[in-house]
Amino acid sequence: MSRVAPRAGVFAVHRRPGVAASAAIAGVVFAVITTGSPVVRAQPQAAPQAAPAPRTLEQLSDEINKLRAAGRFRDAVPLYEQAVALAEKDPASAAQLPGILSGQGLNLFQAGQFAAALQPLQRALEHQERATGRESAQVASILTVLGNVRRGLGDPAEAERSLAGAVAIYEKVAAGQPALAGAQANLASLYVAMGDYSRAQPLFEKAIAVYKAPGREPTIALAGTLSGLAQLHQNQGNLTAARPLLEESLAVRERVRPAGHPDRTTGMVQLAANLQESGDLAAADAMYEKALAEYGTAKLQDSLDAATVSINRAMLRLLLGDRATAESLYHRGLGIRETMLGASHPLTGEALQRLAVFYQVAADGPKALAAMSRSVAIAERGLGLTIASGSEAQKISYMRTVQENTDIALSMRLEFGNENPEWTTLAATAILQRKGRVLDAVVNSTALLRANLAEADRASFDALAKARSSLAQVVLNPAGLAPAARDARIAELGAETDRLERELAGKSAAARAELSPTTLADVRAGLPAGHAVVEYVKYLPFDPRTADRARRFGAPRYAAFVVRADKELAWIELGDAAPIEAAINTWRPTLRAARDTTVRTTGRAVYDLLVQPIEAAIAGAVHVYVVPDDVLNLLPFAAMTAADGRYLVERLSLSYLASSRDVLRFAATAAPQATALVIAAPQFASATAAPGAMSFSPLPGTAREGNAIAKLVPSAKVISGAAATEAAVKAVHGPEVLHFATHAFVVGATDAKGGVAGARGGDDRGLTPVVRITNDPAPLARAAIALAGAGAAPAAGAEDGLLTALEAANLDLRGTRLVVLSACETGLGEVRAGDGVYGFRRALTIAGAATQVLTLWKVDDAGTADLVTGYYQGLSKGEGRAAALRSAQLQTLKRADRSHPYYWSALVVAGNTAPMSFERR
Repeated sequence: MSRVAPRAGVFAVHRRPGVAASAAIAGVVFAVITTGSPVVRAQPQAAPQAAPAPRTLEQLSDEINKLRAAGRFRDAVPLYEQAVALAEKDPASAAQLPGILSGQGLNLFQAGQFAAALQPLQRALEHQERATGRESAQVASILTVLGNVRRGLGDPAEAERSLAGAVAIYEKVAAGQPALAGAQANLASLYVAMGDYSRAQPLFEKAIAVYKAPGREPTIALAGTLSGLAQLHQNQGNLTAARPLLEESLAVRERVRPAGHPDRTTGMVQLAANLQESGDLAAADAMYEKALAEYGTAKLQDSLDAATVSINRAMLRLLLGDRATAESLYHRGLGIRETMLGASHPLTGEALQRLAVFYQVAADGPKALAAMSRSVAIAERGLGLTIASGSEAQKISYMRTVQENTDIALSMRLEFGNENPEWTTLAATAILQRKGRVLDAVVNSTALLRANLAEADRASFDALAKARSSLAQVVLNPAGLAPAARDARIAELGAETDRLERELAGKSAAARAELSPTTLADVRAGLPAGHAVVEYVKYLPFDPRTADRARRFGAPRYAAFVVRADKELAWIELGDAAPIEAAINTWRPTLRAARDTTVRTTGRAVYDLLVQPIEAAIAGAVHVYVVPDDVLNLLPFAAMTAADGRYLVERLSLSYLASSRDVLRFAATAAPQATALVIAAPQFASATAAPGAMSFSPLPGTAREGNAIAKLVPSAKVISGAAATEAAVKAVHGPEVLHFATHAFVVGATDAKGGVAGARGGDDRGLTPVVRITNDPAPLARAAIALAGAGAAPAAGAEDGLLTALEAANLDLRGTRLVVLSACETGLGEVRAGDGVYGFRRALTIAGAATQVLTLWKVDDAGTADLVTGYYQGLSKGEGRAAALRSAQLQTLKRADRSHPYYWSALVVAGNTAPMSFERR
């Protein structure tokens, strides 16, 4: 242990890895693996045993030490109150007060009184910083416990700040010492709970190396850290890697703790859970039974750890056919968590989810619905709190931990939906609230930051923009850098952008946390009359009747739900993902080949799988918003062939959204800050300007396109040639329209034969990238638009003429009603199920654009110029932002030489579809 107070005694902060271990359960359905020593547990609710009435701090310390050694944290609570009162009254004890307060906070936390623990720990931190300064081991020790308390309260962002602060201090004052190892293990345990495994594993490994340094005896801290690393492997489904770590952890516990000690019980529980997950049910059941008996002997049968064991064993008894015992154990574990943590704590939600699974196996749909509804609501609350802060990478990691809850809810709807429509409402609401949630958080963060930045924060925002620009330049222009140096620089810049993102995201956390979850009623109210939303979802069906983790979630499926203001919610199961995605992979190459005559038959196959099943639900709608998922984001639904042989564009008006929630944005569009801006026909560098770099051919159609738009949009300013620079684009502030007509590309994209997408030439707006990304810290750095000077080797610190999506995310497009990227593949990028496309589509939304027109493949230069000109003609006549594109597509379709979908269906509209008038300024 390490002490805060400068004297021996109980008033010390015990740094234990995984101190909030029982909270680290996100993503585990059956077996919850606690990762630390016996903490976050409390005494039974019986009245505390009477203790002597000591009159000195020394006597209090001795009595408290005895109680804590026995795991009786709750009995020690009143004694700590006496100790604090004595120290505050006695000036001679002032130096001991920080240690006493921190010990009190730790004890309250271990007694399960998380909220009560905050106040003494915050006081301890204030006293200690005044006494020793910020960078002291004592301060770091308090920060460690404070971080774990905040984690227990369900505030991972604040927990990370405290724990990371402790690690930073220990790295300066206790390098290579157990104190640093303990802080690293605690921070790693938090990252595991957040699903951020790439950050957690090296921290665990560093801590273990310190604990095992030559000359050091095994300690309970080592045991807890081994358990934490095992938890990480277990969460990733690697039971084999977790087993030896858990066996070693238990061996250490048995060596350093006497028989019956709670630390030994913790080790047994962790190993039992691994056995359970591995399918050795008999061995796991015997170990759980023994652990519960030892909890009873130690009078810890009402602790949080005992609750976890009850829940773990409940599922095991269910799988063994003992439903009566299973139900009793589930309710016991849930009752303890509700009593100690509250009805809305994430651990309570996890217990409810597992109780719902029990009722699913028992074929009791109503009880399963009641439990799962509560679990989904609790997960939504936790998601709102967690995603409010942190970097985008951390938000994505946490979303993965919520995905299991979503998959289970959808699987239960599949089983019980026909008997009760409330299952459909529950499933659709979960998707509505969660799909694209990371993008929402980033958008809200950016908007609030730009609107309310203080001077210091503006400097950080500028630093982030600079770091992103540098990262993009290294990714796309590695000339002159050896591979190792390039990878090191990318890693360095990636870490810097992540740090700045986390720092800035925290500035607007309070405002975002207050936003109410979106409901289906909200979407209905926000839909324009006669419109429908079709939201597709890809999920993993959950099998509650197997103990084998590898087989618990089956092959992915697709489903869709339809929301309309005037009709009931409709849910349609579309079936296994494999045949759907196989049909898509067959169709997409035919779309990109202008002479492929099979495009109608391949498009019909996709239509039959994705659209025909929902036809009844969308019948009569004047416009359909499509919310794709996974690879469906890359499809032009307009080019599908319907049953009557016509293209869907001929039968239906449609556009795209990232989430059904986006309809609520339609009424909240800011006013433009400037007139329309057209970037057309930039002057690229000559092919010999930078040997080995990308080269760009002139595009005659882009100049024609820019001039045509200028005539249709009187207020437009056209920038071309050498003036069409990155600097000019980055200087924009909310132009009404922002239009690009130039080359674009996505590095790393592949064509149907597996090669790099895009063939350079004068007749299209794409090119062959000469760089392959081997270290991809930021997917948005892979998509770029070519501007003036592109292809030249940039001077140090100068622009390279390539505007990446990563840089575009920093543009100020508040008030921008429309962005048109009239170039190749601007709608492509890295596709992530549940969170959309990481490319310009995402970047422009983050920047504030209300609507985007993007392309899904290499587009023809002359044909695209005519199509886009027709689009603006429709807009100038008052047609909506989606309707105008449909009109232009139908006109193109009538031309015999351009009737193939290659010429007209690559362009898609995402976002607000309302008409817009071009302002004259």
